[in-house]
Amino acid sequence: MKILSQTVLSVAVVATVIVSCQTEPEGLSTVETSRVFEGAGRISELLPGGQHVKITHGQLGDFMEAMEMSFEIADTLHLVGATQGDSIHFSLRVQPDGYFFIEDLEVVR
Repeated sequence: MKILSQTVLSVAVVATVIVSCQTEPEGLSTVETSRVFEGAGRISELLPGGQHVKITHGQLGDFMEAMEMSFEIADTLHLVGATQGDSIHFSLRVQPDGYFFIEDLEVVR
């Protein structure tokens, strides 16, 4: 009987270990990363304040259809030399929470 009890206990411990390895510990989740989409378009308008720019652009991967819209630009990005009507290439960073902004912009001359 003692051997049977030890066998049942061993099987229960192994089963618990297997199940706990297959489930994620409480409070932890899969780490999400931001995505970057490369785009091309034209500056429709430089908006007052220098932190937003309206761009007419093509489709941005599986994130956004082609359209004209205003984008926030990164604090470190300065649009010196950019003017309305300029053709551009840009990088759009999309955070896991859905927040997105232009992190890089280059005027194509």
